[in-house]
Amino acid sequence: MRHIVLNDAVVKGNSVYIKGKKYHYLKNVRRIKEGDELKSVIGNRVYNLKVEKIGDGVIAFDIISRDFIRRRLVPEIVVFQGILKSKKMDYIVSRLSELGVRAFYPVVMKRSIAGDYIGREKRERWMRLSEEGSKISGIENVMLIKSPDTLKYAVENLKGELIEDTDRGRGSFKKIMFSNNYDCKNNSLKSILMEADFKVDNNTTFILAFGPEGGFDPEEEDFLIDRGFIPASMGDFVMKSETAAVVGTGFVRVFYSDLEEQ
Repeated sequence: MRHIVLNDAVVKGNSVYIKGKKYHYLKNVRRIKEGDELKSVIGNRVYNLKVEKIGDGVIAFDIISRDFIRRRLVPEIVVFQGILKSKKMDYIVSRLSELGVRAFYPVVMKRSIAGDYIGREKRERWMRLSEEGSKISGIENVMLIKSPDTLKYAVENLKGELIEDTDRGRGSFKKIMFSNNYDCKNNSLKSILMEADFKVDNNTTFILAFGPEGGFDPEEEDFLIDRGFIPASMGDFVMKSETAAVVGTGFVRVFYSDLEEQ
């Protein structure tokens, strides 16, 4: 049963109530009826619901069962993305949410396009796209969308925010910066992951940093390297920013697909 994210739902006792956009989606798009069952994610819990009543602007559900979200993809992945033009950012958010990325940081960089930085409406749109990607892939943990900020702030406040938002206070961090300014053969993503001393287990969190159109500014690269990021190339391929983010993240996810949560 595919799930739907209902974080704007009201939970009262053994009932859940839905209004607004999700009401119209469930009633007019999903065309649910009284007696239908639905799997939903509300906050950090998974609910199995049964439609009790469809009223004027409100759907009432009975709670059949509820449990805390238990499934966690490993290793966990966090992505820093230099802000691109809006449609490209939409594409990246949609694809990364399907890949089970845990948190997405839109980062203002020197080569980001002016005017495409910050906006509540954009963040809300990315949150909706993240929910949709989660629903498509069946991943219960919806990708967190952080507010746009500077590279310096995102990097220096990363660990505290991860501990607060994802309970990831344990384990190691592997930080990788994707750039075409380094030797393809010795610094390819594949060669880095296959190095003998590059130890990864199910408590590892990857921090992947991708630049905007035109890539990182040299000062930004120096800043990231000084803070433990390993420079990596995409091999002999030159990719657009949005393509590199999806391919690089997808490669890490597939490369460690045999890891299991313990």
